[in-house]
Formats: sequence, C-alpha cells, structure tokens
Amino acid sequence: MGALGYGVGRLGTSSIPNWLLYIERSLAAVGIALVALAAKKLISKLLIDKTNCTLAMIAVVLVINFSSVAWVIPAIMFFGGLVTYFESILPDLLAKWKQGKLKKDVETAAPSTDTLVGNGGDVEAQASPANDSIQPVSASAATAAATAAATAAATATPATTVDPVPAEKPADLRIYFSYSMTAGFVLIGFYVGLLILSAILRSLNLNQPLNILSMFYFVGAIIFGGGPVVVPLLYSYVVSSTGWLSDTEFLMGFAIINVMPGPNFNFAAFCGALAFRDTAGTSIVGALLAWIGIFLPGLLVKAGILPIWRHYRSLPLLRVVFKGMNSVAVGLLIAAVFLLGQKAVVLAQSRGAASLVDYPGWTAVMVAAFWAMDVLGIEGVWVVFAGAIVGVIVWAADGRP
Repeated sequence: MGALGYGVGRLGTSSIPNWLLYIERSLAAVGIALVALAAKKLISKLLIDKTNCTLAMIAVVLVINFSSVAWVIPAIMFFGGLVTYFESILPDLLAKWKQGKLKKDVETAAPSTDTLVGNGGDVEAQASPANDSIQPVSASAATAAATAAATAAATATPATTVDPVPAEKPADLRIYFSYSMTAGFVLIGFYVGLLILSAILRSLNLNQPLNILSMFYFVGAIIFGGGPVVVPLLYSYVVSSTGWLSDTEFLMGFAIINVMPGPNFNFAAFCGALAFRDTAGTSIVGALLAWIGIFLPGLLVKAGILPIWRHYRSLPLLRVVFKGMNSVAVGLLIAAVFLLGQKAVVLAQSRGAASLVDYPGWTAVMVAAFWAMDVLGIEGVWVVFAGAIVGVIVWAADGRP
C-alpha cells in the first residue's frame, strides 16, 4: 500500500486515465457497500436496547456535521463509555436512596419506649399460666432411658470402614504467561503515556514525520470496533482536518484496499506515503511511520492486557464501558456510509469528487453489491472484482472517453 501511495502521489490525479477513473468509481461504490454491510451486522449485534441506539444516533449526528473537528470522535467514544457506566450504577444508587428514605420514615413512625413498658405487666401475666403447665421428669424414667441407650450401643455391630476414593484432580485450564501482571501494567501505562504524547505532538506541529507518527498513533489508540471503523476516522484526520490527501486520493486508496489482502489498517501506509510525498524516500518513511503508528497501540494494549485479563476479565466495569464505546463505533460506521457517499465519484481533470446519489448508475452498483453480499452471501473479494469489471464495462458503454 505504501508503494501504491507513492505511485498515486507521483502520477497525480490529473494524469489518471479515464478508464481507471471508471474502475475507481465502481470500486468506491462497492467499498461503500462493504462499510454499509459491516454497519448492518454490528447494528443487529450491538444495538440491543434504547441506550445503545441513542448513543449510535448521537454519534451519527455529530460526526456527519463536525467531521473536520479532530476531537469530536474521541470525545464521543469517551461519552459513550461514561453513559453506559452511569446507566449500570443508577439502579443501585436509586435503591440505596429509597432504602435510606424508607428507614428514615420507619424511625419517624416507631412507637415510644414508655408505651412498651406500660404494656409489660400484661404480657408477663399472660405468660404465667403457660409456665404452670410444664411438669418435671421423674428420676426413675431418666435412669431407665439411659440404661436402654447403653445396652443398644454395646450390642450394635460396628460399621464397616470404607476408604474414600480419591477425587480426580481437575485439569488446569489457567493461562500462563512469560511476564507478570506488573509488566502488563507497565505496558498499559506506556500505551497511555504515548497517547498523551501523541496528542501534544499533534498540537505542536513540529515536523511532518512527527506529525504522521503522532497522528496515526492517536487514531490507532482511540479506534474501537474493528477495521471498518478506521475509514471514517482516517478520513476525518487526513482529509478533513489536515488536507494531507484529497478526496480523490483517499477514495482511490479506499477502493484499492478492498482488493488487497490483510486488514484495513494497512490503508494507513497508503495515507502515510501521500502525506510525506516529497520524494521516494520520504514516501517510504511516511508509509512506515503511519503503519507503525496505527498498529503500535493495539500491540501494546494486547500485550499488556493478556496477563491481566485472566484476573479481571469478569470485572463488570469493563463490559459496561465497552458497551457504550461499541455503540458509538456503530454510529461511526453509519456516518462513514454518508461521508464516503458524499465524495464517492471522482471527476475527471482533477475537478474534485461528487456525491454518489448524483449518479444513479453508481448508486445502483452500490445497492447491487450490498444485496450480493448480504442476501446471496457472496464473499466481498469476488464482489470487488466484479465491481472492477463493471467499471470497465461502463467505460466501454460510454464510448471509451
């Protein structure tokens, strides 16, 4: 992807032949269908109650209106986790408040001590007849019962002693690691420290290599929800906020990544090469820095959590917080369908990009691709190849402009 980014940067979007533009438009339509399909699957899996749906709605509204504001997405992610956390503790807080209020009401309505003392004589008087009915046991009867018990014990056959069968030792299903929990906490602290440092470096704007490394580390550190969610996040940071890539370049890379093996995070190498496109050497450095920056946070978190997770995986707090963050991630995917659709059709002669809805034919390609993957169950890679063929066919049908 880094080499492709360098090629696109050196070629320039104005020099792209028309047949390749047609393929890009078709692949962009298929790519939006892929994002829409990922959003649909996560909606059915994660948006299971009103709170999840509300958080996703808030994320969609804010992202499509403030996509160029760099801090909007991390703020929404934090807000989502905070909301579901307070939602989880709210019932306990209300129950404690009601219990305290009820206790105070009971103490206020309790009878005085003088009333209980005044009625004590009557209770004692009522209990005395019952005590008179208790008769003592005679000494002869007690002696006879003791003798009978001793005789029975002497004549009883001793019980046979059976050696207990040793219980089978359960299998050890615990996971062991070559480093301790302390080392795990150190790695997590290193991840958080680099996140803070990357935010500071982004604001200082010292030089382009540091800007690229800090930007992509920041993106990799705050992303939740998997590969598809990285698309709207990268668009917000490398196109809307910084202008490192044009809409045309971003969409071409997005179309290419869908036919390449590996995770969507490799798209960062393409963006990094274009963000530092001065020479071939700088493009390689930019691609490498972006690739390291976006993958490093996940590697640090995974390595740090592995020895800790065995002890804290049942902690309810983690599940509750991630519930809200995942809901926001679904909203980001829905917003990505809208944002990418606004700039999906690359125009010739570097005239920018147009909305997909302005071209019914390419919109039909997107709908057909979504139907093929969702209803027919065709693998995405085959749909992407079919989209490229459709682009060539449409180019030929238009008279090979």
